[in-house]
Amino acid sequence: MKRATVLLVTLLTALLLAGCGGKAEAPPAEKPDMGGMEMASSGEKSPAALPPVTSEQGLFVVQATSQLDPLAINQLHSWILHVETPDGQPVEGATITVDGGMPAHNHGLPTEPQVTEELGGGDYRLEGMKFSMPGLWELRITVTADGKTDTAVLELTL
Repeated sequence: MKRATVLLVTLLTALLLAGCGGKAEAPPAEKPDMGGMEMASSGEKSPAALPPVTSEQGLFVVQATSQLDPLAINQLHSWILHVETPDGQPVEGATITVDGGMPAHNHGLPTEPQVTEELGGGDYRLEGMKFSMPGLWELRITVTADGKTDTAVLELTL
């Protein structure tokens, strides 16, 4: 009886493979929406820069570029923030603070990132970034320049 079962399974497997052209293929998996930035998988690289975002009151446009490409979970890294006016003029001499977290999980960032250097041309080095898990993250970039303060909210999904 055991030999008959083995032969039957072998025959069914051969017929199945013949119907697939000799290859057993799984249907392609749907790729989830990664909202502007994604972690690398199977050799694909994620974009290093988030799209520019206009601040809540329309005073500044902020763009963030990760120095870690592709992004990785639990790896400390830095970003370059670029801040300009809506008409494209670089904002220099700004004070910038960063906070954020995962809105769906109701927790903040696992670190306290700080702007450590103004690089010129509206660019600022942000150090101490780290993401502790996959999912949707928000970065709240608050810019104060020329006596005006406004916040841009950048989103990325890991």
